[in-house]
Amino acid sequence: MFSKLRRNRLDESGAVNHGDSSQGLERKDAQTTDEDVEKLPRALQHTDSAKSTLSSYNFSLRGSLKAGSAAKLRERSRDRRLDPLGLTVLHEPDGDPVADIVFVHGLGGTSRQTWSRDRDPTLFWPLEWLPFERTISSARISTFGYNAHFTSTTDTGSILNITHFAKDLLFQLRFAKGAAEKPLAIGTAPIIFVAHSMGGLVVKKAFILGQHDTHYKEIVGSTSAILFLSTPHRGTNLADLLNMILSACLFGFSSKDYVAELKANSPSIQEINEQFRNLAPRIKIASFYETKATKVGPSHVLILQPDSSALGYPGEISEPLNADHHDVCKFENRQDSNYIRVRDILTYLVEEATPKKALQMLPSSEEEMAAVGQLLGEPDLPTDDLEFFSEKRLGGSCEWLLEQPGLNDWADSISTHPQALWLTGKPGSGKSVAASYLVATLQEQSIPCAYYFFRFGDQNKNNLSIFFLTIAWQVAALIPEYRRRLFKMAEDGLNVQRAAPKLLWQKLFTTSLLKTNLEKPLYIVVDGLDESESAASLLKLFLELVGAASPLRLMLVSRATQALSSAVDRLSKKLEVTHISLDHTDHDLRLYVADEMQSLHSDPAFRQEITDRLLDKADGNFLWVHLVVNEILQCHTEDEVEEALNQVPQDLEPLYERMDRALFAANVKPADQKLGRLVLMWACCSRYPLTLTELAGALQPDYPRLLDLKHTIQQVCGEFIVVDKKSHVTMMHSSARDFLTSNDRLNYHIPLESSHQEIFTRCLALMLTWNHKTKLESASIQSFSLYVATSWPHHLSDSACWKDQESLSLLARFFRNATVLTWIAVLASAGKLRTLVEAGKALTTFLKSIDRLDSERSPLTHKLQDKELLGNWAHDLIRLVAKFGTQLTRHPKAIYKLVPAFCPQQAAIRSRLKSTGQSGSITVRGQLNPNWDDCLAKFSITSESLPMKIITLERHFAIVTADGTVRLYYSATCEEARSFVHGERILVTSFSSSGDKMATYGFLRTKLWDTRTARELCVIENPKRTKATTMAFSEDDQRLLTLSEDRLIRVCTLDVPQFGWEALAEPVGIGPTTLSHVNSPKAAKFNNDATLLAVSYRGHHLSVWTVEETGPVFLKHCERRPHRRSSATNVQTSATDAQTFCWNSLSGHILGIFNDGCVFKWHPIDDDYDISTIRATNISCSSDGKFFVTGSGNGVLRIWDFHHFTPIYQLSYATSITDIAIDRNETRVYDIRERFCNVWEPNALYRLLDTDERASDAMSTQESSTQISLFSEASVEDAEPITCLSAPPNDNGMYAVGNDGGKLAVFDFDGTHLATLSDRFMTIDKISWSVDSRYIASADLSRSIMVEELHTASGKSIKRASTVLVSNESEAIQQLILNADGTRLFVALERCLKLYSTENSKVISTVPLHKRVYWIISPTDPEVLLGFGTESVLTARWNDALSPTYIPLDTTWLQGADDSTPTINLRRRPSTSYPVSPSEVETTVEKVLLSRSNDFVLIELSQATFQGRRDTDRLIVDVSEVRSTALPAKVVARPIPIGLSECLEVPIGFVTSSMGLMPPQDSSISTPRSPTRALQSSQVSRQDSAPANGNTLIFLSKDFWICTYDLGGLQDLVPLTSSPVQVKKYFFLPRDWVNMDLLELATVTAAGQILCPRNGEVAVVENGLMEPWVD
Repeated sequence: MFSKLRRNRLDESGAVNHGDSSQGLERKDAQTTDEDVEKLPRALQHTDSAKSTLSSYNFSLRGSLKAGSAAKLRERSRDRRLDPLGLTVLHEPDGDPVADIVFVHGLGGTSRQTWSRDRDPTLFWPLEWLPFERTISSARISTFGYNAHFTSTTDTGSILNITHFAKDLLFQLRFAKGAAEKPLAIGTAPIIFVAHSMGGLVVKKAFILGQHDTHYKEIVGSTSAILFLSTPHRGTNLADLLNMILSACLFGFSSKDYVAELKANSPSIQEINEQFRNLAPRIKIASFYETKATKVGPSHVLILQPDSSALGYPGEISEPLNADHHDVCKFENRQDSNYIRVRDILTYLVEEATPKKALQMLPSSEEEMAAVGQLLGEPDLPTDDLEFFSEKRLGGSCEWLLEQPGLNDWADSISTHPQALWLTGKPGSGKSVAASYLVATLQEQSIPCAYYFFRFGDQNKNNLSIFFLTIAWQVAALIPEYRRRLFKMAEDGLNVQRAAPKLLWQKLFTTSLLKTNLEKPLYIVVDGLDESESAASLLKLFLELVGAASPLRLMLVSRATQALSSAVDRLSKKLEVTHISLDHTDHDLRLYVADEMQSLHSDPAFRQEITDRLLDKADGNFLWVHLVVNEILQCHTEDEVEEALNQVPQDLEPLYERMDRALFAANVKPADQKLGRLVLMWACCSRYPLTLTELAGALQPDYPRLLDLKHTIQQVCGEFIVVDKKSHVTMMHSSARDFLTSNDRLNYHIPLESSHQEIFTRCLALMLTWNHKTKLESASIQSFSLYVATSWPHHLSDSACWKDQESLSLLARFFRNATVLTWIAVLASAGKLRTLVEAGKALTTFLKSIDRLDSERSPLTHKLQDKELLGNWAHDLIRLVAKFGTQLTRHPKAIYKLVPAFCPQQAAIRSRLKSTGQSGSITVRGQLNPNWDDCLAKFSITSESLPMKIITLERHFAIVTADGTVRLYYSATCEEARSFVHGERILVTSFSSSGDKMATYGFLRTKLWDTRTARELCVIENPKRTKATTMAFSEDDQRLLTLSEDRLIRVCTLDVPQFGWEALAEPVGIGPTTLSHVNSPKAAKFNNDATLLAVSYRGHHLSVWTVEETGPVFLKHCERRPHRRSSATNVQTSATDAQTFCWNSLSGHILGIFNDGCVFKWHPIDDDYDISTIRATNISCSSDGKFFVTGSGNGVLRIWDFHHFTPIYQLSYATSITDIAIDRNETRVYDIRERFCNVWEPNALYRLLDTDERASDAMSTQESSTQISLFSEASVEDAEPITCLSAPPNDNGMYAVGNDGGKLAVFDFDGTHLATLSDRFMTIDKISWSVDSRYIASADLSRSIMVEELHTASGKSIKRASTVLVSNESEAIQQLILNADGTRLFVALERCLKLYSTENSKVISTVPLHKRVYWIISPTDPEVLLGFGTESVLTARWNDALSPTYIPLDTTWLQGADDSTPTINLRRRPSTSYPVSPSEVETTVEKVLLSRSNDFVLIELSQATFQGRRDTDRLIVDVSEVRSTALPAKVVARPIPIGLSECLEVPIGFVTSSMGLMPPQDSSISTPRSPTRALQSSQVSRQDSAPANGNTLIFLSKDFWICTYDLGGLQDLVPLTSSPVQVKKYFFLPRDWVNMDLLELATVTAAGQILCPRNGEVAVVENGLMEPWVD
């Protein structure tokens, strides 16, 4: 029965079950080499029986070991020895570990099997369960293995004893190294030991020995607790017995010293106890003891008595466990009561050992849910729907369901695999009420249950993405481990707001929920599946549950439509599906009718008669009964009741028609009829059910002052409309909506197309009444305004507006009006910017329909200007989301001034503001692209080797170069995060599913890396004389798989990488037949979970193989077939092999390119096949499977719609493509061309992003053709990336720029080209001006230096340039500086300083200098150079000697600041986050900015390792006293205020207050504590005044706003706290400007003009600092 859920039968399955041990030494989990004596046969508890026990043992031994038993014994022993010895790290937390938990096994045990029930690796609880327990997950978990196999025959004569094991434990803890030979540094965090049996004695002995050895002082000093599991503190009487057995054994076993030491009260044990007693008070002790006898042979023996398992010390925690000696350290599952006890004690010990501050840093459950809510968008829970349907249920109804055998079998199943239940019923049969009852029943029993109600007429609730997000949100609240997995996703930057439904399913369910250890079945109830247009897609995704080891229980409730029946039938062939019909509801119907008929004031007998007749006609339809009963209750005589009952139709549709006639007759007034039709129109056509308040807004201005809208609706709409308790106005049933919209003969017929057109017209008319002043006031107060703003594109798409020109004129009027900005601001305020994408798509489709109609009209009627305007806006709306979406959501008012200023000149939003004079004060100058640019970024790869491969992750992308280096970049900024040096050419690279691990395969070895820290985790030697063609992680990321040139699949288990690659038995051939004459694979690729392998051999068809444990199994060939629109003769049999291909991870298709370049797709199971004549060389598929991208040798990049297998976008670019990849959020395409990486963000991706998932289920032919027709094409000119930028010191309105192509040119601020100074072959990377702008020096990567003199005419025009100095250096050039008049050139090289004369091109002086120093001209004396290092300040003069003088850098302020203050080279131990010691960190001065007051400089320090940039600090150094006449004894360095440091990303320069900066109004902001948080203007800290000095710092914040901070005087720089600082923000940078390499080049003039390079151009922002931004 379903009620059995109340007993939670999973508790029964979770009970401890030791199984049948009657086979003695053949016991599955025990083996003969037993852990801690428990495998001894029958033994008496008294020692005087030892002799008889021995004889009976020998008899039993000889009798039970038949032929082959000894071999099995030795094989098991070998298996146990595969477990690693020494210290093995199982789990590393993301940050510094708060504690070290070390597991130590006992006698006969191993480092893994001791802790794994039935030797099952999935039950290895220190690895599989503990890392997911709160608090414990923040600790590092390790296991220690030592050779305590008492059955070993290879160590005869061994003298090992407990002392030796203890010494080995200490040695491993002190000196053990992790990945890349990095010390584990155990002893810097509290240590907690978990020891089983003899392992407890080993730990105690180690604790004693370490007290007297200085090498281990940190180890014993950090030991905070020991958790003993059945440790023989006083020994056991069975020790002697075991040694006697081993000596007498037939297999050559020998007695062991460490077994003898286990004898009761042995000298060794007494010595350990005596010494440990004095040390024990320093630590916490917990002891668990066994309470069940261990089955040994025919008897049961209690191995340890409770008094031997406990020490009896004060403060000791002593607890029993319901287990024998063998299983006291092994558990069935996470629900096992023994595990819960051990886990809880371990959690307590971690909490006690960990500083409270560290624990406070761990996220609480509330913080985790907040982060998960932000990740999922905090979807509305379906509690309203549950309450709505629950209230409809009468007491006693639906209870018959609990007696259904199928329901009970489904509910009570203890299967660990997913199962489904399908409840079906006719329309109106109470399916949703039944579903709500079952949900409530599960909730009453506290059984984990998530639920969802698909509702007709509600687009929000019928959205598959919303369904997935809502279910995930509920499950996260129920399952802590799943919540933590989602929390990790949130930290990794997954953007579910942009993810398609299939990708959400993959991320939130298949790779997260299905990998969660569910202690109990999780029930998911889905009601109204037939009302979702995406039902087929959902059921197809449920097929992926097949084979999952997760006790999911799906309940699907719907009508048994033909489409759903077919889909469920397909599902039932692979997943267990139980079907129950809900059509037998006579009991519930009788209850309902009896309850309703109580209101009929008549004779009881007559009432009963009417009830019986109603039930006879009802046919199980609650809806029909409800309507008829309501009609009967309005009768006044029995005759009227009889007449109503006789005349009422027995089917719903005739009943609806009768209701239509009755309603028309009741509403005599035409005004009532009109109002009724209007309400029905909104109820039938609204995008989601409106509330009464929203509907009141919709009825204006026609009905502005309705007295009681709810009552009015009941009067004019009758039973057709229902108003629920939440005031939502909906149709009574989906069948009533379908009837009214499809029958034009009705009085209240609602024609869909014209109704949508009327609603669209009303929406735009209302928005045209909005104005700038009321944009955020009235629009937010009127709840209907949000519906209008978000829904008019929907109504435009579903209408026939294109048939008339009034709608075109209305749209043009709207987009010419300033109201359009208010509309965007409203959407941004509500977080609904995705509506802009919908509007752009709707406008594009609308204009295409207009064009088709115009082809039949007179050209005189064509409104070309209006169509051009709408076309531009259709393009702009999508661009606004792409470029400004994040900032607009945070700052909606930015749409009025900031956003238009950064749009291209030809953008519709920019040109409209020009015509109205509302462009605002901020302006952007320069020779910029006048149109939107699909190129988001272009940058060169900082390597001498060419880039070969690009791979995208969640928040990063990786580029593999030919020299064997992988560079990881931030997706948001294109900034290099870290690098991985493999040491040889990398053949293949693969990332784990979460992206936290990377494997690189070279010629000789494979390396596994931690991508978060660039740590080398392990090195695996590769097989000789063969190379890998492809590589992939297994689905659980525990194994690596490769296919090599010798056609063998090899597997490496990452838990034991020391065992290397293991080849599967059979090679991969061309098919199921012969392997002769087969070369190495031409191309190969594993699918997403490495269960399928696609292989192509030269001259043979592509083949697909399943990857089994025993070897590959052939599945199918992909035979090339002709194009579906071409003849078979076009097939080129010579090009049957595929040169490259990829998998569509969601659909299972292979997308590939044949040898002749033709693109194809093929499904190896369904044999779905298509081919295109378009040629390509590269191919990549999106993670959601919606589209794929191809690149060709001529540089053309195409985006294809996967479903239609048709290109929808084409970008022409001159350079050929090396590799191509798609961003995980599906909004960007990356490609590699030569040594550059391009990042593209075309509109086509945003249009695809918003494509509804219904397209693949029910898209009509017309819709399909429309989707395909949205083709766009773009071409891009090849622009060399800017590599250096410099404006002259005198701010004369021009700047010099060098690019990657070796060109150095001068421009004015309007972008006018003034002169090309040099055109070299190598990248320009250094520029320096003389003070008078007459000379300019430059250097390129070839170490060539050139100084040129500019000859100017009137104004800023340059007549010509002459070269005055050319030099080539042998060392890398660090810096160039020209003196004031340009006669001297200072050159800082890698190991020396040089001084040149530009007058005679000779070297004046050379001075050795081995430390990197950043130089500037002294602000107090132009004849002096100041150099800034990490420890000193240097001075040098522009004379012949150039001899530097050193002044110590006083860092007292840094050392004395608060702990949270950033410091230089702050000591920290190696960890996951910082896997290097301070000695391995190189600190250099990267930038020095001089304040305009000349009092101090801001120094930017970079702390980096060989893996890449690590950290950045900024200091303020006082230079006011560094004068040539008298040098100070020291120079003081101070840290910048903490609040400023937390928000500062890139310092740009200084300006003076007098240059025009206006005083702040209310713009001071509190800086965020996290780099990912936006600056919030709601938290204000004001200063009394802003002094007019030159100490105002201009910088880019971490959320990419240009901000200022007045540093004031040096006396103000005392950063004692992280309290809010007065940062003023002015404007943000568009996304396509955010390239950190380029932003590091940005500079600011004294007048506040900011020069910012982007995509080969330089933008000059003027007037941007005139007025601070106020939200």
